[in-house]
Amino acid sequence: MNKAILASSLAAPIEGVLFPGKAKARRKASGFMAFCIIAALIAASLFYVWSRVLVINLGYDLSEAMDRHWKLVQENKKLHIETALLKSLARIERIAQDELDMEKPLPGQIILMKWEENPSIGPRLVYSSSLCSSLSPSLCCSCGSFSFNS
Repeated sequence: MNKAILASSLAAPIEGVLFPGKAKARRKASGFMAFCIIAALIAASLFYVWSRVLVINLGYDLSEAMDRHWKLVQENKKLHIETALLKSLARIERIAQDELDMEKPLPGQIILMKWEENPSIGPRLVYSSSLCSSLSPSLCCSCGSFSFNS
């Protein structure tokens, strides 16, 4: 056994002397392996840096989107307030009287109507006040409009 160990330990230096191409091939292979390892480390580092930059950019985009959302919510609140102000009955009445020269109607000028469900022809407007008994309405079935015959 000692001879086998001695022979194998002597074989490597002798192999380099007897076969110089094999030693060069091993050095090339180990150099190529080192190059591959370094290239893989550089690629992994570049991927890590790229992913961190991407996360930072997404954070900026998210921050901008949240700011825009907050501004839109504030604008929506302002628009709801403005809508409520524009719908106020006091404002509408003031515009009707001041700008359109309208007057409040007299009690005999008010005609109350309501929707009535009729299974044969569908929903339609009907009189719900006795003030309108003097008028005889006729309903146009094709368009649903009323005309009054006095």
